[in-house]
Amino acid sequence: GKTLFSTIYAAMTAQTIANNGTMMKPYIVQEIIDAKGKTTKKGKPEVLSEVTGKETADKITKAMLASTDAHLSVVEGSENREIYERYSIASKTGTGENGDKEETNNAWFMSFAPADDPEYVVVVNQCKTEKFGQNMMDTAAGIYRYLFADFDQN
Repeated sequence: GKTLFSTIYAAMTAQTIANNGTMMKPYIVQEIIDAKGKTTKKGKPEVLSEVTGKETADKITKAMLASTDAHLSVVEGSENREIYERYSIASKTGTGENGDKEETNNAWFMSFAPADDPEYVVVVNQCKTEKFGQNMMDTAAGIYRYLFADFDQN
């Protein structure tokens, strides 16, 4: 069958676990500021659904931390591995086989960090690739490095 798990749905799933089981409505643009510096539109938090309770979300977070640990051996470079260890990134990898002649996959990786006080959700996917979901961890590490560079300065 077809892979029906979109990148935005993966981000919503990770965000729900990071938010103790409460799914928030996603928005793409945080705010729009006009030429005079006035905010003309601002996204606001809006609850979509109470998906699960905090206890269950905590159990899933622990499983996602274990998933990160289990896949660290395939992460290339000590600087990338250090990002996962330093910022307690909870993650889940996935690989959907396409069943095509080229034997390609849809590889994805969803995550949030820091696991104990989430600030960021990062989802990476690559379609029609020979890679597996765990191979997306290097790309995600680069994104987290960028995000936490600003976080560390504040």
